[in-house]
Amino acid sequence: PTPTPTPTPTPTPTPTPTPTPTPTPTPTPTPTPTPTPTPTPVPDQTKTDDQASFNYITEPLAFLNDQKNSRYSMSYWVMYDPVQISSYNREFASSTNNLSVKTYATSGFGFNGWQEDLWPQLVFSREKNQWVESNGGKKATNGPVGSAGIKTVQLVDDQGIEYLTLLEQDISNRSLAQGLNRGFGDGRQWPNVVNTETFSTGAKVYSWIRDVIQPTYSILRVHIVFTTQNDPLPIYTCSSISPCSSIASSLTDAVSKQAWLRNGGNTASVRLRAANEADFTTTNSVTKVTSSYVLNYQVINATSDSPARIVFNTRDDTAKKAMADYFGIIDGQLAWYEYQGQVVRGEYQAPLKGQHSQSYQFNKTAINDILTKWSPKAGPVLE
Repeated sequence: PTPTPTPTPTPTPTPTPTPTPTPTPTPTPTPTPTPTPTPTPVPDQTKTDDQASFNYITEPLAFLNDQKNSRYSMSYWVMYDPVQISSYNREFASSTNNLSVKTYATSGFGFNGWQEDLWPQLVFSREKNQWVESNGGKKATNGPVGSAGIKTVQLVDDQGIEYLTLLEQDISNRSLAQGLNRGFGDGRQWPNVVNTETFSTGAKVYSWIRDVIQPTYSILRVHIVFTTQNDPLPIYTCSSISPCSSIASSLTDAVSKQAWLRNGGNTASVRLRAANEADFTTTNSVTKVTSSYVLNYQVINATSDSPARIVFNTRDDTAKKAMADYFGIIDGQLAWYEYQGQVVRGEYQAPLKGQHSQSYQFNKTAINDILTKWSPKAGPVLE
């Protein structure tokens, strides 16, 4: 018999070795960069020629907190020409580092005593992105030392932050006209007594050099005393600059219809024309001499923290002085805004460094001289 063959054994497969896992390296942490500190601003404290005779107030915060150092200004009636005084404002420290403003007015039918009156200002709040009424309150703290080595004060209000270097000047024995703000009365004449009456011994005016950190926007309004009525000044679109009832409804409407503004004394006007230019015309109320200037303007759309506006400017120093004399635009720029369905008159202040203010406040002696020596006369301040 044939032998049965021995079967070939099935080879045992060699197992595939399990690979050793490669360890994941621990990442090196990225170091947190040290933040670069924001440099402390150094306010410009260079005086202009006009401010050469002013003295620095070296302890501005202590000065503002002292109740004896209230600062005063005054307003006028819109229906009278020459100018008649209607009210005065008192800025003072209501508590430590908190500044408040109170307004005192008379009735308008001859002086019959001062009474406190509420007159809020209309300003644009960057935080709220809307127009708000402000009572003029400010929070004051020590600011950085300025370029002349003088302390400044930081003021914060509804419109933002600014640093002020405070200045003062003695105006004893000077004429009232030498102490008044340019353009007081919006183009109306001053009574003759401002050139003949003088300030008493101890009269002072206060001014400032300021760094404006954020732009500010405000709308001018006519206040009806002892009421809550405050009327903006509209921009008109009639073909001739004369009594008119046609009001620009928007900035686009104002541009397309070449809208215009006239001052309260009817002695100056600004009218838009093509190519972002405007005609600025003034007439001297005494000599009747007419002067003409060209302003530039820019239409700026609203953003999340600024209103739509038309802002006027010029590089002509003579035109700038005329704008101060006829419209009272001293430190800022003339601006038009859209407000409640119409275009109205206001003011714009750009951020800037070292602005030398030509606007004055008065101490108690000086404001009493103005009030009691004006024509017609009013009474001294209450406090």
